[in-house]
Amino acid sequence: SAQNSERRLDPAVIVTFGELLKYLRRRARLTQDELGRAVGYSREQINRLERNQRLPDVLTLASLFVPALDLREEPELVARFMELAAAAHGETLPEQVQISHTLERRITLKPQRDGRALNARADKGRLSESQRDAHRAAAEWAELAQGDVVEAARRYGLAGEFQHAADALSDQGILLFNQGKAEPAAAVIDELLSALQTRGLAQKFPDVMRVLLTTRGDLLINTARADQAEANYRQALALANGAVRGTLVNRWSSALIQRGRAAEALALVQETLLQLAPSHRVLRAQLQVVAGGALLTLARYEESAQACTQALTLADEFALAMPLLAAGIRARAHNSLGAINAIRGERAAALAHWQNAVATAQLAGFRQLEFRAQGNIANLQYEQGALDAAEKACDAALAGLKSINDLQAAVKFIHLRANLHFVRGEIAESLALAQEACALKQQLGDRNSYLASLHQQVKALIVLGRWAEARASSAEGLQELERLKDQRTRGYWLTTLSEIEMLEDNPPRALEILRAVLELPGAAEDAKLSSDCANHFALATLTAGDAPAAAQWLTPRETTTWETELECELITCLAHWAQADVNQALRRAQNAATRARETGYWLFQKRAEKIQLALTQAISLHAPAQFIYGVLDQHYSE
Repeated sequence: SAQNSERRLDPAVIVTFGELLKYLRRRARLTQDELGRAVGYSREQINRLERNQRLPDVLTLASLFVPALDLREEPELVARFMELAAAAHGETLPEQVQISHTLERRITLKPQRDGRALNARADKGRLSESQRDAHRAAAEWAELAQGDVVEAARRYGLAGEFQHAADALSDQGILLFNQGKAEPAAAVIDELLSALQTRGLAQKFPDVMRVLLTTRGDLLINTARADQAEANYRQALALANGAVRGTLVNRWSSALIQRGRAAEALALVQETLLQLAPSHRVLRAQLQVVAGGALLTLARYEESAQACTQALTLADEFALAMPLLAAGIRARAHNSLGAINAIRGERAAALAHWQNAVATAQLAGFRQLEFRAQGNIANLQYEQGALDAAEKACDAALAGLKSINDLQAAVKFIHLRANLHFVRGEIAESLALAQEACALKQQLGDRNSYLASLHQQVKALIVLGRWAEARASSAEGLQELERLKDQRTRGYWLTTLSEIEMLEDNPPRALEILRAVLELPGAAEDAKLSSDCANHFALATLTAGDAPAAAQWLTPRETTTWETELECELITCLAHWAQADVNQALRRAQNAATRARETGYWLFQKRAEKIQLALTQAISLHAPAQFIYGVLDQHYSE
């Protein structure tokens, strides 16, 4: 039992050099800074060694680390230390450091020396030495033998060793989130922060506070507590400088993008990149990925692709030394490149990038990235007309994201389900899911994504004939988009607003709105937006009474989505009808209905059948928008 300082840990349970170094350093009651000074290394170098990165040769370990860790009278531990170092290099021990040993001897945890534990002085009189040793021993066992860093941090906190608690949690936030442990980990950090404040240690140990606040931000940024995460990042940023500050900028700017502040994030990243030396390749690669995401949101697609490509180039330079870090950067860069290619209508390239992102994320164990990229593939399948495959992939991604509590990404695929219901003609169900997605995104503070789901609500309201509500929501959305500078989403909102104008028989205003869409930055590169805008121009022109001019907008495009293609076919039917070519109109309407039925696009099937019914009644066309965007079951007559 853990009742005294004789609690022991068998080094045989430690299987990597980094874990053993951390155990030996803590056993010697040394911080990373203190060990670094003893051997002539920086704190960052010691941190990398404990993560099994850039290990020195065994002779350096024998001459510098063995005395610093007070191992000269423990040949068994020295031998284990050297063996693990040599194994990490894929080597055998040189003869000059071979030491006979046995691992049957168990190592006794030594009592604290010189009051080096961060809070030993503050705890004096509160816990006995044996109680502190018991908590310390339990922490070491949890961290090194069981791999439970959350329990280890809690136990270190109970022992008053807050530096060790912070070390255990440092850079573990994303991993713990992916393991579904965000809530318990955040609760432990709350206990540690409270203890530091209560004992008056917060100002004395800013590095500990910074690590704990940063980790808490990493844990909560994709949950309903994203506001707290944002506050944590701000507090941590105030405690950082140099490369450490750059690391925090990487996290903080990613959070800003999610919260609809891409321009602010981009400025912060670009400022930091200018201040970083070229030798900071990992951090520069991470920041380039974030810059790529911000530029993507701002519809600066070519610059975004360049930033992501630069990140991939940098990742290649340190992939052998730090494979997991490189894998995370590659997965995120490929995910953004997939989005850029999808926007441009280059779907084969988009699919290749997203498949690469999934494979890389799976290899590195980054479940969040894996599920997000799978969800993007589901969206691509939806756009290509494979609704059943899209629904299956969407459900799989949604289940995976919910399993790790990644609500920020999960609600995006609730939105995708709303789209699937919409094109199937299940408008009430689509509206309900879009409203659910909006409510969750408001909780998370994800403004850009919230506006995408609000846009889906507007589309459903239009088909349900609730035009006043749709117009009011459009005014709200467009006002916020002006503030967020999200030009791509603004383009889709304006295109939908033109539908209301057409339905209310105001084609001049619809055409004015559509001309504004074509002038938006990035509109020409956005294949779907360009195709949607062309369809709307054709219908607005037809509504204005100029059928020949409308036909000029109806040229099929290779990069269009299946939904846009079906809509184009229906508008073409109306153009033939308007020019009294009833037979051609009827033939194309029948063809569109068949294609829509075979692929599950029942919304378009119903619209095509409505056109067929009207054509058989030998009436003239006077309200074309009613057939494309109007209420489904509304009777049409002259």
